[in-house]
Amino acid sequence: MGTPGLEVIDETNRHGRLVKALDPGEPGTAVVLDDGAEVVVPTAHLVSRPEGGLRLTTRFPASSASPDGSVPVVIPVIQERLEIGKREVEIGRLRVQKRVSEEEQTVDEPLMADEIIIERVPINRFAEEPTPARMEGETTVVPLFEERIVLQKRLILREEVRITKRRVERRAPQTVTVRREEVTIERVSGDDNEKH
Repeated sequence: MGTPGLEVIDETNRHGRLVKALDPGEPGTAVVLDDGAEVVVPTAHLVSRPEGGLRLTTRFPASSASPDGSVPVVIPVIQERLEIGKREVEIGRLRVQKRVSEEEQTVDEPLMADEIIIERVPINRFAEEPTPARMEGETTVVPLFEERIVLQKRLILREEVRITKRRVERRAPQTVTVRREEVTIERVSGDDNEKH
């Protein structure tokens, strides 16, 4: 990846050159700056440049010579920090459709009605005087009289008309339309989200 003398530029555009061949297994790599100072930079922070050479993703460390003329080696200590965050991610959508359906139902409720039964009952017996209509339970009895000529005129109860009222139950089925709402839920995929 890197040979001795290969140019290295840091993020402030300071220039230097590799002292020896770059070894990715080493944590630090020695670089000679343009001013003659030798510094050690983190090997992991050296990346290839498209136009050639290497770029240091940080700054070259400051260097100063010791009184005996030797150049101290500066090895930056790097610490990675974990940043935890959260964000909302849409994983799908639901499409809710409501429709009204109609269906026919049969209604068979009993209906009450009054029914009149007329019954004619022959009597044909003499009566002393007319009698008024009377009630016998639920039946109204209406006597019908007529005069007949015999040896003498006498009143004869010819017949009775019996009128009875009774409660009957009749059914009259009818068809009525009732409405009912229904809901359909459909899961929409991520591709559908972009289309709609």
